[in-house]
Amino acid sequence: TLHDCNQLKDLTPLLECTKLTKLYLPIAATNVAILQQHPMLTTLAFYPALMPLSPPERTRSEFFRIGVEVMRELAKSEYLLLEAIQLRQQSKHQEALELFKSSLAIKTKHLAPDDPSLGTVEMLFGDTYERLNEIPDAILHYERCLAILRKSKWTPDVHLEIDRTLKSLAQLYEKNGDPDKARTFTEELNERQRELPKPKN
Repeated sequence: TLHDCNQLKDLTPLLECTKLTKLYLPIAATNVAILQQHPMLTTLAFYPALMPLSPPERTRSEFFRIGVEVMRELAKSEYLLLEAIQLRQQSKHQEALELFKSSLAIKTKHLAPDDPSLGTVEMLFGDTYERLNEIPDAILHYERCLAILRKSKWTPDVHLEIDRTLKSLAQLYEKNGDPDKARTFTEELNERQRELPKPKN
């Protein structure tokens, strides 16, 4: 990984590293297109410095099909998301909301409308507004999250996020004085849990 090498610009010498198969690049890296010539490289990602989690990886062909600058922008959106979460942990909720907004704008520009990462940002919006006790705004963003995730390709993470969102909406509608609406989300959550495959003995 070279993601901490913020002064690194020219990637040409990496063509001589013939055993290299996976590479995390600093956002400022230039001449990235030359990596299409690398004989063994299979996985690429931009990886902002100080980001503790692994970035979303792409195969080399996916990376260049999507486009270097788009991948760079998406990496920036992940970093903004991380900064926002850290601000929220410091109770700097308004500052966090601004960064969530910036991250979502980048993702909305470059990703399909059913991409689950859009739902994740909407969920973070909802959770932040809930912490501020701004219930109508929290409900709005949780419902946007749910609408996106319902259309997303199923994965275990998507399944769990839908469940969390249904639970949050049920609680918020109950708190907002609408028990009938709360009940619809609770019933859907219960039905989803009943449909889970039972573990084999």
